[in-house]
Amino acid sequence: MRIGIDARPLKFKEYSGIPRVVFEVLRVWMEKYPEHEYYLISNTNIEIPIELPDNWHKVIVPGAFHNNGTIWQIYKLKSVVKKLSLDVYWGTNYMLPFSKISGCKYLLTIHDLAFYRFKRTSSWKTSLVLKLFLKPSSKLADYIHVVSDSTKADVVKYLGIDQEKIHTVYLGFNENKKSLNCKEELPEYKYFMVLGTIEPRKNPMTILKAYEHFLEECSEEVHLVFAGKMGWRMNGFRSELEKSQYLDRIHILGFITEERKQQLLANAEALLFPSLYEGFGIPILESMNAKTPVITSRVSSMPEVAGNAAFYIDDVYDYKMLANIMNAVLDMNTADREALDSKMADNLKKFSWDECARQIMDIID
Repeated sequence: MRIGIDARPLKFKEYSGIPRVVFEVLRVWMEKYPEHEYYLISNTNIEIPIELPDNWHKVIVPGAFHNNGTIWQIYKLKSVVKKLSLDVYWGTNYMLPFSKISGCKYLLTIHDLAFYRFKRTSSWKTSLVLKLFLKPSSKLADYIHVVSDSTKADVVKYLGIDQEKIHTVYLGFNENKKSLNCKEELPEYKYFMVLGTIEPRKNPMTILKAYEHFLEECSEEVHLVFAGKMGWRMNGFRSELEKSQYLDRIHILGFITEERKQQLLANAEALLFPSLYEGFGIPILESMNAKTPVITSRVSSMPEVAGNAAFYIDDVYDYKMLANIMNAVLDMNTADREALDSKMADNLKKFSWDECARQIMDIID
């Protein structure tokens, strides 16, 4: 097969979120499926941290408005796909060419529908583009890949797509168990960890309130570490953060390397992940892989991913409940901790990048 891939998410050197998903699937395909020809299509240069085999090709085709991916897709992408005589085109990031091409099947990946479910969880520009073009792309797709049954239900509800066309394929996680390459020193303090871009959907204000309430009830000096970029609409959070009497115990690290992430997760007291909505939630698995307890919210895909191996809050804004669970995690005895470790290990068996990549290939093959 000649497989075209929307490789624009790989234009960033720092892989997280959608770029991480795309890269991990392609990495497995390089190793497991060498019989196909692959075309990484983009309007700007892309960053691939591994050497491409001979059957993998970069196809960089800038347009008149080469920095605007939407305009490029409207005016350029169809001709690129047609010229390459592709058998399959994979729209990795919500959008497809704007009409069908004879002989080419379309696979579309939809990661979540947060912009339908919650206002102000993405910029007005992003929401507008997706609401204008996602539904037409979904109708054109021969196959739709979603990352959880929760997202599948949203696609049926909000986009009106026949569920027979939708395939749930779970994502994987980085399985490195040790961070031997990380030369940075560990913090000298105990800490709870928050992982991912700091943005409204991640519920950082509730985390801050819970942490402050936790410290009011706890005699131990436990810090709070945010590992991730500061996202949009965070002025209110920044303001509350600066006013916190515990500011000296709160650390905003920004983007961190994969090695540093593994190191910090493995030594955290727990991962705080009370998101308002997630299409999947890779940090849950990364934390379990590090044998670190997860405290998350019982909404969207989180129960699907975390199973019975996490602690849940039922109301995403209940900071007091979150604080109570933080205290309970600190007070776990050896037997309870061993039982949790066993549950986390069992839960992880359902997820891997190899299996994710295999199932996506099965959809189109």
